[in-house]
Amino acid sequence: MVLDLNQIAAQLRRFQLPNGLVLQTPNGIGDPWNHVEVLMAFTVAGDFEAAQSGYRWLRDHQLGDGSWFHYYRTDCVHSSRIDFNVIGYLATGLFQYWRITADRAFIDEMWPTLERALRCIEAHVDDAGYVPWSIDSRGRTESFSLLTGSSSLLHSLLCANKLAEELGQKAAIAPEKLSGLRHRVKEHQNRFANKREFAMDWYYPSLCGAVSLTREYRQKFEDLFLVQDFGVRCVSNSEWVTTAETAEYALTLAGVGELASARELLSGLERFRAPDGLFYTGIGHESGRTFPLHEVSSYSAAAVVLAMDAIEKISPAHDILTSHARELGEFSCSLC
Repeated sequence: MVLDLNQIAAQLRRFQLPNGLVLQTPNGIGDPWNHVEVLMAFTVAGDFEAAQSGYRWLRDHQLGDGSWFHYYRTDCVHSSRIDFNVIGYLATGLFQYWRITADRAFIDEMWPTLERALRCIEAHVDDAGYVPWSIDSRGRTESFSLLTGSSSLLHSLLCANKLAEELGQKAAIAPEKLSGLRHRVKEHQNRFANKREFAMDWYYPSLCGAVSLTREYRQKFEDLFLVQDFGVRCVSNSEWVTTAETAEYALTLAGVGELASARELLSGLERFRAPDGLFYTGIGHESGRTFPLHEVSSYSAAAVVLAMDAIEKISPAHDILTSHARELGEFSCSLC
């Protein structure tokens, strides 16, 4: 598949409001995680102005405790839930921006925003690596943790510490907390809420580097979710094949050196291209119908750009989502 990054960036600009917020769909909602995903695609494409505008939106809308709400609309808050994985993804985005641009002035501008976000997260990660999914709109902490969210958050926190090291700052997150979080993702998946019907719960622990993508593990995943010559289903009992899950699994394969398989998977997304060059959110592999009907989403295109970067090494930060710290120490676990 050939991507015109300038064209993709220009089309993605349609989803960005004048204040910098990137919406998931035209006239839809925006959330900080997918917002950052699109800013990372802007950065790969060299549209640094759009990326900076988006990061400044996060700076200007950060809450006093360092968090952001879960969902926003053009002029209001859509959901006031606080999701810790959503908060953490800023670290991944800023580390990628730094690796590509070496723009110290902008990173220094954003560093206090990132520090506040990290303090919010660190206050809710216990010494055994447990982090609750979220705080609901009434201020109640959820009683369970999510495997996908914890895996993604682990990667974000590793990025935070790498960025801090390159800037000559002290570790942003205590390494022992990261060791505990990695251990929990790797060894205690039964202690997370059971979401095993979702593809992300299978590949995210490998994408973040906590779980090895062995041949047996890969076969189990593909038997459940991969539709040959089409893509990856979001949910195992659904016909809905999605652009984002397919691109992220291609990223996972690229991370373990399976570049041929990753390219083949990504090339199949050509059938998901909309007339404007972006990507439909998903297509039913049996019905051939787009779902949601004719929906084109910003985060889907961003996921494809980031997967293409990882596979074809387009930017200096092509390995941002596939290189993982191995230096985390061993963790003494009371659950084992």
